[in-house]
Amino acid sequence: MKTISILMLVMALSAVLMPMMVLAEETTASDVETSLDGSVSGAELSWKQLGLAFTFNQERKAEKELEIARLRLIQARVAAKNNNTEAVKKAIEAHNRILERVHARINAIDGKSDKQGIKNFVARFVALEKAIEVHEARIVKFNELLESEDLTDEQKAKIESQLELMQNKTDKLKELQETKRERVKTKLMAVTEMTEEEADAEIQELEDAENLQDVKKVVAEVKVQAAETALEKLKARVSQAEANGKNVSAIEAQIASAEQRIAEAKVLVSSENYSAALQTIKPVWNYGQNVKTIRDRIRTAEGKGNTVRTEIETETQGNSEDSDAGNEDSGSDNSASGSSNSGSGNN
Repeated sequence: MKTISILMLVMALSAVLMPMMVLAEETTASDVETSLDGSVSGAELSWKQLGLAFTFNQERKAEKELEIARLRLIQARVAAKNNNTEAVKKAIEAHNRILERVHARINAIDGKSDKQGIKNFVARFVALEKAIEVHEARIVKFNELLESEDLTDEQKAKIESQLELMQNKTDKLKELQETKRERVKTKLMAVTEMTEEEADAEIQELEDAENLQDVKKVVAEVKVQAAETALEKLKARVSQAEANGKNVSAIEAQIASAEQRIAEAKVLVSSENYSAALQTIKPVWNYGQNVKTIRDRIRTAEGKGNTVRTEIETETQGNSEDSDAGNEDSGSDNSASGSSNSGSGNN
């Protein structure tokens, strides 16, 4: 019995430490893509949840939850490869519930009010800031990889609302991160009697130690690449629609606007102004506003728009209560985990 307890403790500690090892490695676009490879079992998710139980620091706990969110993205990708739309939806819904909990956890974090306590808190917050940036890059890459899977327009339309919700929750998490950063700086100034310049320098030093600027560069580069890839595919669809005698003049104008944003974002990335680049590319990449508008117009031009929308509305109304059931993504919530191993079938 004692041996089993020790073994469980070792495995739990491994579940606690492993996310930090994975996070430390994701510093290039290739690393981000590799982090979404493989498959995930229900047992692995359970062990990760056990690791959460042994993590008491709230910032670290949020980091571990983002690691579990990564596993949910892997599940969704595997399910997409298996053409299992329902499993994709379930995995993304589970992922989105995790983001909700991370948002609530970060919002509640405040830190201690003594000098050393607040400095330690700032250091942990910067590490969490990096984890959020890395996960944003994962989501961007996931959307790009999902576009490369052999899903029909109807199948993509069925998961589009979940993908949009995922981006919405990511945006809100990023907004909270920025707001929280300002609050952390204000508290650091109040407790340590630093000037604003000194507080900025203190935080910047910690961000440099975490290579946060490199991570932001990866996020910007991945988003620009994803936007270009998605736009090229859409342009091919537009050309086909035009060859079939459809009027695509409005779509072409929208594409030109998206291309302009991509060009501007590239210039900003080259000048290392990653925040401005991300803001510029935001409406364009993958499921951003411009690309979604273009995609919808193509569907309409091809005569598929109304049918797809009707199917989605009917299904959403039928499943709205089910999708909200079980808001806790506990170790026993492995409804999407089957998609990693046997997610075959054609939904």
